[in-house]
Amino acid sequence: MADFPQWPSSLPFPLVDSPGYSPLPNSIRTQMDAGLARVRRRSTAAGQDATLLVQLRPGQVQTLDDFVEITLGDTLPFGWYDFRRPITDQNKAVYRFKQRPTYAPNRSGLYWIATLSLELVSTTAGRYLLDVSDGTTGLTNT
Repeated sequence: MADFPQWPSSLPFPLVDSPGYSPLPNSIRTQMDAGLARVRRRSTAAGQDATLLVQLRPGQVQTLDDFVEITLGDTLPFGWYDFRRPITDQNKAVYRFKQRPTYAPNRSGLYWIATLSLELVSTTAGRYLLDVSDGTTGLTNT
């Protein structure tokens, strides 16, 4: 994770009820002249969209804007947590902003709710459901 900028530690985690992850379509369907349609995978790693809400104080809005515009240059990926799982140091993920955050004042007017439209690029643990690698010699039969 050292290769990617990290989510600023001065910014909070998403609101508890906000994480929304949705897989992107990963199949291609070809209608045949006769019989059933042919279906195949588009790629082996399907991306996911993530929509997260973060409650910010006014000064944190500027921090988030600077992170997106200056640090990431609107395009670079960054490291944060995969909020579908318990938050641990091994539970890191790589995200990329799909667009700049949007802001709306909350009811009290003291905070802003930032809507983050992200793509989950990958999890950095490097472990997959069928991964049988021992980490040194590649794939094994164990």
